[in-house]
Parts: sequence; C-alpha cells; structure tokens
Amino acid sequence: MRRLDGAPEESPYDSTVASLCQSKGSMSKAEGEKPPAFVQASPSTVMATLPAGASAAYLTDEDGTIVGYGQAAATPLSLAFKGSPLRLTLHAHFADACRTVHSAPGATWRTVLDEFDYMGSGGVAPNSSRWDEATLRASAPTLQLLPPSSSAGGAMTALQTQLPRRARVSMLQQPGLPVPLLFASCSSASNEPLLLHLFHRGLEAGGSGGHGAHDSMGQAEGGEWWVRSPANFSATFDVPPKCHDLRACAAMPDGEKEGCGGPGPRRCVRLDLLPEIVAGVEAALAPAAPLPAEALLDRRTREGLVLRLSPECQSAAAHGASTPAVLYARFGGAEKLLAFGEGKAKLNVNLPLSARTDGGVVRAYQLCNGTLSLASVEVPAAAPPPPSPVHAPMPVPAPASVVLPLPVVAMAVLPMPGAAALAATTTAATAPSFLSAGMTVGACLGVGTVVLLLLGACLGVWRQPRERDSQEKEALRSDVEEPTPGAFGGVLTRARA
Repeated sequence: MRRLDGAPEESPYDSTVASLCQSKGSMSKAEGEKPPAFVQASPSTVMATLPAGASAAYLTDEDGTIVGYGQAAATPLSLAFKGSPLRLTLHAHFADACRTVHSAPGATWRTVLDEFDYMGSGGVAPNSSRWDEATLRASAPTLQLLPPSSSAGGAMTALQTQLPRRARVSMLQQPGLPVPLLFASCSSASNEPLLLHLFHRGLEAGGSGGHGAHDSMGQAEGGEWWVRSPANFSATFDVPPKCHDLRACAAMPDGEKEGCGGPGPRRCVRLDLLPEIVAGVEAALAPAAPLPAEALLDRRTREGLVLRLSPECQSAAAHGASTPAVLYARFGGAEKLLAFGEGKAKLNVNLPLSARTDGGVVRAYQLCNGTLSLASVEVPAAAPPPPSPVHAPMPVPAPASVVLPLPVVAMAVLPMPGAAALAATTTAATAPSFLSAGMTVGACLGVGTVVLLLLGACLGVWRQPRERDSQEKEALRSDVEEPTPGAFGGVLTRARA
C-alpha cells in the first residue's frame, strides 16, 4: 500500500541497490551519452535500452520506491517490476565509473489509459457521419485465445489454467479512420491493461511515414493518413492464470456517444475463456474419477446447489497444494457450464428455472492435485402445486316463515239444497277435470278468504282502542252535559246546546 506522505517504501531491492557504489551520485546522463530509455512490454515488464557500459539497472516508481532490479547482461534488457506503479523511472548503473544515470519518468499503461484524451490524440467527433456503420464494424478489434504451446507438455498433469496461455488481438486499420488507442484487459470491469498500443498519425502500419501538420479528421495536410492502405494490426499477449474473461477495446467512433472529452468513444469485444479452459482440462485429464454426490454436495438452496471440495482435497489445500483446486458444474443435454470457481472452498450453482421445475442431473467436477473427479447430483423435479381448495357454496338459509295467529272466526255452514248437492255429486263423479279445476279455484278462494280474515282481524284490533277512546269521550261529554237543576242551570244547558 502506498504511503500517504509520498515517501519511498521498503523494497526487497533496497540492500542490493545500496551496495552499488554511488560516489559520483546520480545524474541524467554523461556528456554525449544517450540516456536510458524503456518501453512497457507487458503489465509487469519493460524493455530497457541502456547506455553502453552499464552493469546494472533498476526501476523506481513515482514515490522513489525501487520496484525492479536486474543485471545488465544484454540490451535491450527485460526488466520486471512489482505492484501497480503509475510512473516509472529507469536507472542505469556503471560499476567502472561508479555512477548512475536515469531516464525521465514515464507513464505506465495504467496511467496512459486513465489519462487518455481521445480528441487530443487525433480522434474525431464520436457521432461523425464520415464513416458508415459497416466500415466501423469492420475495424472493431477481435480476440482469439491461442492454443497452449508444445513446450507445455503433451499430456497435461497440472491445471490447465496454470499453463502459459496467450491471446491475440487483431484490428483492421483503414485509411483516414483514426484509431489512436487499442488495449486489452482481463475482464469487462478491469482497467489494468494486459496490452496497450498507441497509434500516431502519419505512421504506416509496421513502418514509419512522414510527419506534418494534421487536421481534426486525422488527415495530414501533406497527404499523410493514419495508414495509406488497409492493413491488419495484430499483437499477442500473455493471459494471467486466473483470467477467465478478456476484453479488447479500440478508441474509435461508435456513432452513439455524445461529447468529445475524456477517453472518448470505444468499440469493444469480449471473449469468454471458460469454455475453452474447461474443454482443455477434460480432454487432457479424462476420464474423470467418480465420486459420490455427498462428497461434493454441501447443501441445496432455493436457487440451486452449493458445492464444496472433497475432504481429501480440503486437506491437500490446507497443506499447501501446488496448484489451486477448481470446482465447476455442468447441466443439461448440451452440458452447459453453470458455474466455475478456482481456489475456492465452496461454489454456488444457480440452476435455470427449467432445471428447478423439471429436475435433472448436475455434473459436479473437482480438479485437485492434477486429478479430475466427477459427482452426479440429482435435482428432483419440483412438486406440483397443491390443488386450489374448492369452497362449497354457502348454504342460503330459507326465509323464515312467520306464522301469524289467526283469529278464531265462527263460521256458519249453510246446508246445500238437495238438488244442488245432487248436481254437484253427479258432476264430480262424471267429470274429474271439472273437479280438479274446482279444487284449484277453491284453493285460491280459500287463500283469499284467509288473507281477508287476517286484514279484518288487524283492522279490528286497530279499531278497538279507537272505539274505546270514542266511547270514553262520549261518556265524559254526557256527564258534562247533564241538565243542571234550577232555572239558571236550564238556561246554561240551552245556551250550550
């Protein structure tokens, strides 16, 4: 971690550099001597060009911390450095003269990418209509993972991801199309370049051209373009052992982004390395040794499974295995790769919805100490949802029948004359249909009679209090109007009348 005060940090090269004689101090260069120079060649190495007679070289970062050291056995010298410095300074030591010279500080790839100015490097408006989409798409970068070199050995006994791997990035350069920057990184979110290349106006691909004044479209006034004719640019770079995803981007118009400041527009391509890595592992180490499902299954979750390293592999990892263990899982007829983990004790495997619904078999793989093992984990089909409960319709209570007390009415039964009774009897005996009709009419008349009786009873009840009140009032009036004895009383009675 870099110190906040900007002072140099301790370095494993401090004692070695301190042992170099420094009697004449450090200087930029001797008279008539070219200063040392360097070009970054990879994320952690530079190619150093040293003055003649130099015996050693070392690198310092922006704080003066020594981050790399090497003996000047040849020039150019490949010099490795540690950490992620923003700027580097190359120092060349001359043992015979007991002096050290240094270069000017130079930005590393990381700093170049962070500080890149698209328009300042010859770019054009991002949404420029000078080139059609087909032309721009044809100039977008491409990525390719190269097969392992034969020096790695025919039969792989180590982890495929630990073998030296290289990738190639290619790009078509077209006349007049400014593409000042091309870089590759390990993932879509990483800004630490694995490769970075700057293109300059007036330079031919693979050669040099004239330099002149250039307009904003990248065309030199003297007739020089970025390239005179279409040319393919290609470069290879090392892929770190734990890099599972590559991205390559070119600074060029994308037809969409507005504004011209900062890094500017980019066209990128992504390459997933896991399918090729896993295929290489299985091809080299097949057949896989069988394991019971319980050996790799840690638990089941709502979304899928959690795999773990087998107890034997966990023990080997605890004792410092030479290569990190790997867990990965496949599923389905096409053996789709669901999850991959390197150097992890457990691995979460999210199953697709079809697997959680219909069930199937997850093939769990473990790569530990050069041995590939396989466990088949059954995924049961989801239980069908319980049927929705059928609620019986609520019984509708029958309307309560109100039984009203019927007043007892004395009815007189009148005797039927003999001739009429005889005629009714004859009709009932000889005409049943008339009898049925008569019964229906009789029933209706009976219902009507009952209703009338009820109304009469109610009216009678209602009228009784009123009649009683009338009778009482009439009696009171009779008492008041009783003739008063005497002449005076008689006169009053007549007058009131």
